[in-house]
Amino acid sequence: MADGTRKTIMLTLSFVAVAVAFTLLGSVRPDGARAAYADVWHQPGAGPSLFTEVKKVAASGAVAGNNFGVSVAAHGDTVVVGEYHYSLGATHSGAAYVFRRDQGGPGNWGLVRRLLPSDPGAYDHFGRDVAIHGDTIVIGAMEADDACTGNVDCDSGAAYLFERDEGGPANWGQVRKLNASNAALGDYFGIAVGIDTDTVVIGAQLKDYGSSANQGAAYIFERNQGGSGMWGQTKIISDTLGALNDRFGSSVAISADTLAVGALTCDKGGLRSGCALVFERDQGGSGNWGVTARLFPDDGLNGGHFGSDVDIDQDLLAVGAPGHFGSLEDQGAVYLYGRNQGTPGSWGLVGQLLAADPGSGANFGDAVAIEGDTLLAGAPGTPEGGAVYAFYRDQGGLSSWGQLQKLSASDAFAGDGFGSAAALFGITAVVGAPFDDDACPINPSCNAGSAYLFQQAGVTLDATLYLPLISN
Repeated sequence: MADGTRKTIMLTLSFVAVAVAFTLLGSVRPDGARAAYADVWHQPGAGPSLFTEVKKVAASGAVAGNNFGVSVAAHGDTVVVGEYHYSLGATHSGAAYVFRRDQGGPGNWGLVRRLLPSDPGAYDHFGRDVAIHGDTIVIGAMEADDACTGNVDCDSGAAYLFERDEGGPANWGQVRKLNASNAALGDYFGIAVGIDTDTVVIGAQLKDYGSSANQGAAYIFERNQGGSGMWGQTKIISDTLGALNDRFGSSVAISADTLAVGALTCDKGGLRSGCALVFERDQGGSGNWGVTARLFPDDGLNGGHFGSDVDIDQDLLAVGAPGHFGSLEDQGAVYLYGRNQGTPGSWGLVGQLLAADPGSGANFGDAVAIEGDTLLAGAPGTPEGGAVYAFYRDQGGLSSWGQLQKLSASDAFAGDGFGSAAALFGITAVVGAPFDDDACPINPSCNAGSAYLFQQAGVTLDATLYLPLISN
């Protein structure tokens, strides 16, 4: 049998298997059950596929200083982009935008909806961080003032939940506003947000913990907690061994029953070297989230800000350290950890990843995204206006992670901050450039912002179908 014929048959069988699974799962889904999503990966052995830019998006009616692209998230065929300096009725109240593949034509990424909070407030900065899973979007507004109404400098923070089809087909409507049960002035609740299925995590990096100012905390909310359709707070998490000004909660990521939280200025490995903690659901008791790992940069360098960003996918955890001083100041690094790496039950270092072309001030690792066999590391300070580096598993040796690609914007310009935010789902990558100046090109300080969508070349969309699963 010819190779081409064999490949055609195998691809057809794979597609049929996916279609059958989709049909069976859909046929048994009870009324009212929500859809969770599971990735269907590309064919094993196909090797890494490189990314190609397919679309640049910006805010409709882009305005100078709005910083569209400060945050990004992706799931399925949907991308969310934050614009935290957007003003409507209140200065810098913030906004977020939902884009969808094939909206406006095959292969196009068109705007579906601009999301605004139900109660915009001046300098709330709604959209500073965004996350999406399935039909739910969570958006942080870390300077909302709910804990001390009337004080525009309260900054206790809040987060908002939006659902697909809420308020009509294809609409995204707000269903809940989340506040910490112990909200207080200056907490910055909402500086970081994450979601997986029915669990939301919110970081509050400046929360005081006992007498330790700005030690930080993270909050867990769960769907249907406190009643059908409700999102109730179930846990407050902090580092019991933490200290003053750790900023625990500066970044968060969740994958199933595993949670990672960054503390970018903790001093465990060196002055403001940073740290990251891993928690597991039901560790230490049913419903508890217990610490299973405390991670620090093994080189003990000061000011590395390890934990500025974290991302987790099943058994792999990526931690960015954009202030890492290797051969050059602030060249940055990414640390990759694996569950059961070295010792069963532990999170061991798989490797320290560096850019193939390190540069002073590149801040490599300012954003990280990992899924399956691919890891992205943003470096917004590179001379061309920022870059994102793509690493793939088993490149350069079995279990090694080697850099195969450096992504930059098709219209790169110095100072755009491309790579300040990055997200990855299946064959799609989205990269934020919050200082892009397209809205007012004669003004080099415009900073209206933009975001870029990339797709892995040579991989069909069928490779990343997501199937509805039963979720009560």
